Amino acid sequence: DSRVDIVRTASADLQGVARLWAASPVVRFMGIGVLSTAAYALLLVVLRSPLGVQAANGAALGITAVANTQANRRLTFGIVGRPSLLRHHLMAFVVFLLTLAITAESLVVLHAVDHAPAPRAPPPPSRATSGSRRGSSPGGGTCTHPA
Repeated sequence: DSRVDIVRTASADLQGVARLWAASPVVRFMGIGVLSTAAYALLLVVLRSPLGVQAANGAALGITAVANTQANRRLTFGIVGRPSLLRHHLMAFVVFLLTLAITAESLVVLHAVDHAPAPRAPPPPSRATSGSRRGSSPGGGTCTHPA
């Protein structure tokens, strides 16, 4: 009998291709890149208030550059231990400097175009003022609400 179940054969072939594709170093490299970008964005948001936007940018890039380099050495290229560690991190440092220059200048341009930073949530009222009927007026002054 020479009949072939086309659907089952095609499905098995596609599953095999998907397994090979997922095992590809290119896919691992891209996945690490996506995770690094998400980590950078999260760090930038978290560090922006305490450090300022430029310092937060540098810190977030630095942290994610080291983590990205180590993850790619191990997970993408299978390098464990010290072989070429210094050379790989020096190459990553060059990329870090280029990226830092581009993002820092982008922030300068963004500030030149739009002087007003993105609004931040107002701080919660302190215990001392939470029970009073005094508050801030939209103009920034203090107003007293009639009782």
